[in-house]
Amino acid sequence: MGQEKTILRVPEGLELNETLIASLRKILGEDNFILERYSNTADIQKSYQRRADALEQAFLSVIDTLPMKTQGKVEQDKEVLKGQLKTYLAWCRAQCFFAADADIETYQKSLSRYTALLIGALYDHCDWSITGQGKKKKLSFNSPVQASNPEENIQVEQEKRKELAAEILNKAEHYLTMQQGRDNIATLVPMNVHNVGDLVLLWDKQLPPCSPETIADLEVISKSSLLTTPQWFRDLTSYQQLFFLTIEKEEISLANLKFDTNNLILSWQGIKETNSQVTLEQDLQAIATGAEPLPRWFTQLSVVHRNTIRALVSPNISLSKFEVRMKKLESTLTELALRKLDQLPAEAVQLRQLPYWYLVLPDYNQRLLKEHLNRASKKGVTDLAKVFSFLPSGFRSVPALSNFGQNQLFVLDSQGSISDEMAARLRFSHPASRDVIKMPEQIAELHTRRNLLRILKFTGQRLLLLQTLISPEPTISYFRPDMPDYYLDLQRKMAVAWARRTLGATIVSSNHPYNYARIIDYTASNNADCLEILKVVESFTALEGLPKVHGSWELAQIEDLVSAVITDLDRGLENYDERAGEANIAIKTELLIFFKKNPDFLKLWPNGQKTVADSLFTVNQEEHNQKRYSAHKACLKDLSELAQDYRAVLNSGIGSASVFDYNGRELFLSTQEDLMVSIAGGQSSGSCVSNKDRKWIQICHTNAAYIYRLIYKRWPKFSDTGTDRTNFVNIVARLYISQHGHRYAGQNAPDSDGIKTPDMYLPKDIAEAIKTLLNNPNALRNDDILASNNVVKEIGDALAQVNPGFSNYIFPVLRLSEPHRLILLAELKALMGEDKFWQNALSYWASFYKSAPDGISQIKSHIQNSDINTDSTAVLAHIFRDIVLRPESSTKRSGHTQDVYDAILDLFQAPDPEAKFDDVLQNLQQIKKTAFESSAAIMVASV
Repeated sequence: MGQEKTILRVPEGLELNETLIASLRKILGEDNFILERYSNTADIQKSYQRRADALEQAFLSVIDTLPMKTQGKVEQDKEVLKGQLKTYLAWCRAQCFFAADADIETYQKSLSRYTALLIGALYDHCDWSITGQGKKKKLSFNSPVQASNPEENIQVEQEKRKELAAEILNKAEHYLTMQQGRDNIATLVPMNVHNVGDLVLLWDKQLPPCSPETIADLEVISKSSLLTTPQWFRDLTSYQQLFFLTIEKEEISLANLKFDTNNLILSWQGIKETNSQVTLEQDLQAIATGAEPLPRWFTQLSVVHRNTIRALVSPNISLSKFEVRMKKLESTLTELALRKLDQLPAEAVQLRQLPYWYLVLPDYNQRLLKEHLNRASKKGVTDLAKVFSFLPSGFRSVPALSNFGQNQLFVLDSQGSISDEMAARLRFSHPASRDVIKMPEQIAELHTRRNLLRILKFTGQRLLLLQTLISPEPTISYFRPDMPDYYLDLQRKMAVAWARRTLGATIVSSNHPYNYARIIDYTASNNADCLEILKVVESFTALEGLPKVHGSWELAQIEDLVSAVITDLDRGLENYDERAGEANIAIKTELLIFFKKNPDFLKLWPNGQKTVADSLFTVNQEEHNQKRYSAHKACLKDLSELAQDYRAVLNSGIGSASVFDYNGRELFLSTQEDLMVSIAGGQSSGSCVSNKDRKWIQICHTNAAYIYRLIYKRWPKFSDTGTDRTNFVNIVARLYISQHGHRYAGQNAPDSDGIKTPDMYLPKDIAEAIKTLLNNPNALRNDDILASNNVVKEIGDALAQVNPGFSNYIFPVLRLSEPHRLILLAELKALMGEDKFWQNALSYWASFYKSAPDGISQIKSHIQNSDINTDSTAVLAHIFRDIVLRPESSTKRSGHTQDVYDAILDLFQAPDPEAKFDDVLQNLQQIKKTAFESSAAIMVASV
């Protein structure tokens, strides 16, 4: 939603002359880009400070947007709690300090603790009864525990709530990031490609992620008065939800709906009598998929009954399952009627107007989304395409392309003139959304198809390469259900098949795993997707065999010539012998022979006819346009070489995909696919899961291959060794340390400027070259740490540090002034130091194995373990917690021990601890006086 601008990153020490600046403005399309100096060493302290600031803003957004749990329901109680949470937040931020001379481990430890405190407060104070996700998924500690081990069950529930609290904070940050928008990123990298002083320009430009359909959905959501999905609707099964959404009546009555359903059941009995089970199952599947023609019995039903059946069916549904659904729908309508939900009819009408993908979002996500829309409206922004101009990589709630943009490389001389440029490639988070895995199948399909259509929108009529870089090995997904790769890959394949079948889109698609999954899930030599890509590319190189058109020709004339030959070919013409004497019969004959020798060309390439005409014209105009002719010949030569290299990598020797993979086999395959499709004039596009980490590695590697070709006049090979390999490795490393990819990644969560597990994705020699150039053996590990901070729950061990309920003990401490906190700790420290007094307070038998009552020992431990750098608030909060959790009274407890506990409890429970402080302090001082006197008496007695 922020104003789009371009940041030009320039290395320290590189001076820009006016001619170069003017050229950059022209290339980037920006008169006033923002100049940003960079070094190869990131300012880690600054990154951590801004990361903490971003989390602070996300926390504020949550407590301002989501309902918080209060003792009372009045607005005053809610405002009091909100004020307490803001005070708590200020305290948390004050504890999160990043010293200038500290190392990344120290920074990470501080950020992790800070994050844990924020998650803990949301855990303690979010109103989970409201922000739950439906009866079957709602987290509740109040319901009876149905488990053989209740304690284990509660612990599991606690871990789920921790993760949900972290996800809420994460989602709030996504919306704040969207409000800021994303900048276009351009980076200059000095590199002597042709001459000394040459520059490589890396450019990532954002693209609008939302389709017109999604924008229309968002406009409906924005105008709707329904804040969140009613619980009764969430409790329905997906097909029952669809039933309510397909009702076409303006007014909804449960009685009428039940009447219609009963009539359908009666009609169904008649349909069953006149059709076999096999026929009906085929009919139901045809209805589910929309296959034509629809069954005759179905078309004869009323609109209401047809809509009901459409809601109940799904692909591959059995007859028995369909009938179970129909009867279950009837019983559900009866149950809803018995619950007497007066608001249901009106809510059902509102629900029909909203997109289904929105209705199944969790409550907290709906509230955050509506708040995002409201904030834009208050700022006067009515164009929702601007409100959703950028979706961060982890934001997969809306059916749109997250982290969508295009990447391009230019080679410039010192004055900014372009000597070479790569075709722009599209990049985005995976077209399938990992956030909808557990949602109805229709939602997953909607997300993937809309996203693929969006990609095709920017592809036009060209061939599309849709390349992903994930690890869809089902074994991994089985043991790591948190990894969505297998599901995402299935969605990709289904969407590509759908686009080919229904849209006639020309798409080649592949996947190459970069992580350790590549060892077991490597790309085999007979991989169908790769062989299809190879077939398409090799068909393009057949243009080298086109005959030469002699004489003077216009492009339009050649296009007519090619069209005529193709028409004759389609009519079954074998040769032109019977047409001897016709104009251009010789060239027509040669073209006819070409098409017969290459029958797949016109099928495999969109606009293949125009491609042939353009090639013929380019060769014909050799004398008039030598530059274009040379580029055309170079293109065919490059494609031929790359296709040969690609085939060689596919057929590389045993072990080259695993134990002997020294140069990155999957990395080379993905690079060669990118280059081949781009050089042939197609549209290269791709993603990993997020489009931050693996995708940057692939782009970096591919850009390096292009630069290597310019410098050394050959393409780098997977089999390269020695100097050839070293030269290529150095180019990859130099592009990597420009941190262009890091800066791009950091836009998805403020200042998480890093690349996830780069040492896993990169071959060892490239990883070592990066460390050497940076003179830092921990460079890639640091990248991984920074990248992990992109996701709230992945920030160090934050989740493990969450201490449920702890914020409740911080609140009363913060209501005490800092001087009073220090005085209280000093009094307790002095009192706890009276060892003989406290041992004397024990029973006879307890004194043999204890030095003091348990609660006193806990207080003493907290005080002794604190130092000058320990925050007094945290120490007192731990003391409060320990005493509150102890039994309020005990017959075995001494009077003085009880007095200490009571004093602490009085302060904890006081509405105004400051007003109570003097009384509590006086009581503690009296106990201390007694302790001193008792200890002195014991010492005298012992003498």
